[in-house]
Amino acid sequence: MRGVASLHRLVASCLVAGSVSLLMAGPAVAEESPGASPSTQAGTPGVAVGGRGPGTSEAPPETANDAVAGQPCPVYGNVPGLALDASGNPFIANVKLFLDTCPQRDPNLGRILSDFYIFRDGVRVTSFPCIEPVSAMPVAQYTDELIYVQVLRAMYYMDRGQSGHLPWTSGTLYNWMKSQVRGINIVTGVVGGYCCVTLDGRVCFVGGTHDDANREFDKKWAGISNVMAFAAHERRHLDGSFIHSSCCGIAGGCDDTFDVQFLAPYGVQWWLEKCWLEGEINVGVGCLSQDLIWQDSQFHLGNANRQYRERFCTNPPPLLTAPASPGGPCPPRQCPCPTIALSPSVLPTAKVGAAYSQTIVASGGTSPYTFAVTGGSLPSGLSLSSSGVLAGTPAATGVFSFTVAATDAAGCTSSRSYTLPTQQWHTLRRHLRRR
Repeated sequence: MRGVASLHRLVASCLVAGSVSLLMAGPAVAEESPGASPSTQAGTPGVAVGGRGPGTSEAPPETANDAVAGQPCPVYGNVPGLALDASGNPFIANVKLFLDTCPQRDPNLGRILSDFYIFRDGVRVTSFPCIEPVSAMPVAQYTDELIYVQVLRAMYYMDRGQSGHLPWTSGTLYNWMKSQVRGINIVTGVVGGYCCVTLDGRVCFVGGTHDDANREFDKKWAGISNVMAFAAHERRHLDGSFIHSSCCGIAGGCDDTFDVQFLAPYGVQWWLEKCWLEGEINVGVGCLSQDLIWQDSQFHLGNANRQYRERFCTNPPPLLTAPASPGGPCPPRQCPCPTIALSPSVLPTAKVGAAYSQTIVASGGTSPYTFAVTGGSLPSGLSLSSSGVLAGTPAATGVFSFTVAATDAAGCTSSRSYTLPTQQWHTLRRHLRRR
């Protein structure tokens, strides 16, 4: 069932680039990829990600001491949105901050890209240009390759140290994925994706390309999780004879029954949506604004209850309801915030009709910082950027009072009150002559 959004069409064809062999999980049947997408155009393709498989131990971080030295509130590997739990496992404490950082910062990027090669039309890709914050990147620069790297990073961290939360494996989603799949091949012209082909001796998912609407959507957790769930669906086909039926009215797009002890591919997707909605896999959605929490909860709820539940012909999974704390509670801070200082203490007078620019800087916390006006009002014609630049051309005289807040990468905030006079240029000249 399509619901309010389009679904991805899996294309049962493969790229022939050099020596490529096709590994199909069951018959080569075209199926509709589950999950909502932001437009009525092509949906988000699947992506392969991985780990060590059931019964094996969790891989440790690349280094034993990646937390920033001396920081009272550790940000793991200097990656905003990542922190360390009491057992020393890195985890996603704020998924928005995490997805706004470029993968080049990630101390485990080398490991992730060693576990999973990324190809474009059969050619391996090793460079992923990126601009922070990712949410503000021009959509044309947010490439398919970068989207898949963000999915891999999120999967690597989201449930590290957990066990028993996924009925089909004893470990993490990443480890289960990697036990069978070791790459992603992005194929121009494919809409959606399918499993699998072999490139450089690695079993790889085939993923299609994204349109602008989907690339914009995939800057957010909803889009990233959608790609991840689709990848898990396709990976599940490699675990046995999971062949889709047409019993729900969608040709080759249904599973016969929902059985927790033997989850079919659509059941795997439903289970992941449940974990994300209820916070069993907690990526820090509870630390976001109430509006973003509501948006994410509605996305996961809609996918679980409409997109996936209706793919079963008998014994469908139960209907879910929004929990009191969608996504789980905001992870508690392990330590107090540092004192963050804003400077300068006094802003220079502005001149009406003349260009004005003053940078407000913060120190004492974990960079980067984001700045915002949280009280009062700026002079007409001036604005404050998220990087702290107060600029523009004042349009009227007066004395304006406002408060600027700075938030560091660990979510710690400090503020400072300012008073900014704006005067006519000729008034300033007379004042200077008197002096």
